[in-house]
Amino acid sequence: TLLASSGDSGAHGRTDGFCTTEKANPAFPASSPYITAVGATQIKPGSGSTSGASEPICQNQLQCATGGTEIVCSNAKGALITSGGGFSVYAPRPSYQEAVVSAYLSKSGVTPPEKDFNKAGRGYPDIAALGHNYYIQLDGQVQAVDGTSASCPVVAGIMSIVNSARVSAGKSKLGFANPTLYAIAANNPDAFNDVTEGDNK
Repeated sequence: TLLASSGDSGAHGRTDGFCTTEKANPAFPASSPYITAVGATQIKPGSGSTSGASEPICQNQLQCATGGTEIVCSNAKGALITSGGGFSVYAPRPSYQEAVVSAYLSKSGVTPPEKDFNKAGRGYPDIAALGHNYYIQLDGQVQAVDGTSASCPVVAGIMSIVNSARVSAGKSKLGFANPTLYAIAANNPDAFNDVTEGDNK
């Protein structure tokens, strides 16, 4: 599986970061159907909890989130980025995501006007993880950063752990994860947290 971040400039992408046109501009390689694209979420302002964190860093320097409602990571909600996502201009929608994307498109008011995106294209991201307020140290200073460049390695690490467990059990590695991810979501929806609040305008 090849993973790529979905980008940090919303549906318009880096080539139109100021949204000078109404047309969405999908990012590559995230919009490729052969990539597992990873978006970013954040804890909804005012919904988070910081109680119960036992890690030493959470006791001394930081307030670490231990709960809250996950929403799309967005400048509009106080994040430093807006998670990328949308529909490929060139790649048609793959069969592994046909059901979930068709269901999404059937909802009212979730997409821009049809003239501004390719509704038959491959939809992305495939999965998302927290991408807001990551702890780092730079030149000895504590900082918080945002980005799909943070969420994507988290998902890659989780997939590595899954592969390691499968190999230890004498099973094969996941291989291309997208068909499996969508099948799990269809057959066991509780395996994922379906983020339905927010947007990447």
